[in-house]
Amino acid sequence: MKGSPVNKKFDHEIRVATLKTLELFQDLSHDLLLELSRLTTIRTLKKNEVIFEQGDVAKKFTFVNKGMVKVIRSLKPGQEMILRIATEGEFFGILAIFSEQTYAVRAVTEGEVTLVEIPKEPFFEFLDKHPEIYRKFLKLSSQNSQQMMRKVPEMALTRIESRVAKILLNLTKKIGYKEDNLYQLDMPLTRKEIAAMAGTTTETVVRVLGRLEKTSVIEMNKHHIILRDQDYLESLVDETDHL
Repeated sequence: MKGSPVNKKFDHEIRVATLKTLELFQDLSHDLLLELSRLTTIRTLKKNEVIFEQGDVAKKFTFVNKGMVKVIRSLKPGQEMILRIATEGEFFGILAIFSEQTYAVRAVTEGEVTLVEIPKEPFFEFLDKHPEIYRKFLKLSSQNSQQMMRKVPEMALTRIESRVAKILLNLTKKIGYKEDNLYQLDMPLTRKEIAAMAGTTTETVVRVLGRLEKTSVIEMNKHHIILRDQDYLESLVDETDHL
């Protein structure tokens, strides 16, 4: 038995409210959100579920509504690099859609994740009808692509300490919080995953974090990290910016 009109309306309103949380759609009118909601699917995945594999055909746009997604590049057998952590409101996997090629990365959930998915062709038709949204989408896509493209050259030019500092600061900016006038972070990544983001070994990351803790730059308690000297971490990242 098909759902009643009331249930369908309620379902659309849930999707409208969900779309409103995404950066790309925050400024849209209710009518436009309602139009877009008719194209939208919302689904929830558990920890470590694969959203798409490297080599899959790109068929839809994917946004993070809740949780975090790891965007991973396989370099060679047994070696991976986490290029990016997509958090709430962000999208990922765009290059393959625009280039009409297969994904050059794979995406895996980090904890429970709620995704907003829109099929490629209908979404392009929607963007064609609303050029102001298309322009904003292209701007955000360009920023994401530049971030990914800088990753590998940055690995060759920067010290491990700088890379780890940048990871800590970026995660704090996205999911950290302030308490007792200090920024704190419930670290979602294992040491191995931090190493995959920094392009180094787990052992090296453990040593770097240990040095930062020993010099009172950070304080660690299992997966909880307090940034006690954020200025020092930012100075390490500034070294990268001036290379």
